[in-house]
Amino acid sequence: MQYQAPHEPRDTDKLAGMIATLRSGGELPPVIVCGETAYSGSHRLAAWAALDMDAEVIELDDDDVAAAMRHMGLEPGYDEIDRYDDFEAALLALEII
Repeated sequence: MQYQAPHEPRDTDKLAGMIATLRSGGELPPVIVCGETAYSGSHRLAAWAALDMDAEVIELDDDDVAAAMRHMGLEPGYDEIDRYDDFEAALLALEII
């Protein structure tokens, strides 16, 4: 499946290192997704895509995303998530991931 990354990969060295890890048989941490939207892992998604590999993901549902947003003080359906580290922290605090 193709996922919409939070942003384009910005660090070419980081991306190259991840590609090398995958080529050598290593693994990368999974990416947090809901539907086609990825909330983490721009570089990881690009590395998997560069090698035509399926991304490893943790799939959330809409209720999980809404709960994490409320935990962050955001209003689901109105606000947007722009602090992905805080979003992941909220998911961890709520024991969703």
